[in-house]
Amino acid sequence: MTVSTTDLDFFDIKNNLKSFLKNQSQFTDYDFEGSAMSTLLDVLAYNTHYNAMTASMSVNEMFIDTAQVRNNVVSLAKSLGYTPRSVKSSSSEITLNGVSSLSNVILPRGTVFKGGTYSFVTLTDYTAPVENGTISSVLKVYEGKLLSHRYTVTHADQIFEIPNKFCDTNTVRVTVYESSESTVSKTFTFSDNIIDSIGTSDIFFIQI
Repeated sequence: MTVSTTDLDFFDIKNNLKSFLKNQSQFTDYDFEGSAMSTLLDVLAYNTHYNAMTASMSVNEMFIDTAQVRNNVVSLAKSLGYTPRSVKSSSSEITLNGVSSLSNVILPRGTVFKGGTYSFVTLTDYTAPVENGTISSVLKVYEGKLLSHRYTVTHADQIFEIPNKFCDTNTVRVTVYESSESTVSKTFTFSDNIIDSIGTSDIFFIQI
């Protein structure tokens, strides 16, 4: 008699081991329920059960349709050219009303608006026109705050990690300076594929 290798349940494994030993001439008169042999069978069954579950989970995590751990799903999705979505900031359109003697009012990128306990910011410079001394303009704002991180490029194909897991990747902007002291910069644009790019393309890619 051989031991079944298809059962994963602890009690099924133990019963299989017990049936196997009962058919061995060396254990003909053993009490498998009330002796130390039952404890040994428990240990063997638990060990087999744990190993089987670990093997099953490991195999499941190798395929995108059965993986349960998000990091594994993301890793598998990368091979398909898919970038998962990040956390997304809430957005709203607000109306500016006021008076001004200027011809227009400029709101720089990062202007903060308070809404109760929430803060909203502008992501681009915005010019609100003034007509007859009155401002009445609609602009879009996003919940959160602007963060800026500076990195030094040391080699080609370098990866720069954003130290904020709640970053909305749809709002990421990349500005590259010629040196740490330079005021001359280029704005790189986001690209989701490499097919139409060349070695001198001013683009960046995002991985999550």
